[in-house]
Amino acid sequence: MIKKEQDAITVEKNGVTMKIYSSHDDCEQAAVVYQETDTGHLEEFYHLTCAFIYYIIDGSGIFYIEGEPFEVKKNDVVIVPPGQKFYYEGRLKQVCMTAPAWEPQGEKHVRFIEPSSTSGVKKNGDKIKPAINYQSEEYYEYHGSHT
Repeated sequence: MIKKEQDAITVEKNGVTMKIYSSHDDCEQAAVVYQETDTGHLEEFYHLTCAFIYYIIDGSGIFYIEGEPFEVKKNDVVIVPPGQKFYYEGRLKQVCMTAPAWEPQGEKHVRFIEPSSTSGVKKNGDKIKPAINYQSEEYYEYHGSHT
């Protein structure tokens, strides 16, 4: 299977622009998403069944996994096992792979994160973009229903 950039679905979620190249419907074993952010993913969450594997293409930041900070930069790899709470801050371009493929019903919200002074988010009252609307038609046309 070959996935082309023009076929990817672009969404915004908690400060991250994502190009979703594959979903559970394409391949149950894994999914691939290209991500860019100037702030980080400002929601702490965990997934019941998916491991998240990030390859940092460019930039730097801090991944917080189970509350412990880990500095990352270009060419680093981050692996977050299923069930571990995490979020990240920084200016990053990265590829995120999930195994098995991500499904919305397994993702569990913990809390939204107040941006730090190092995250690149302006502290002058600018609003952080809201989470993707998981009820939107476009989202479920691509990912399928979670009921």
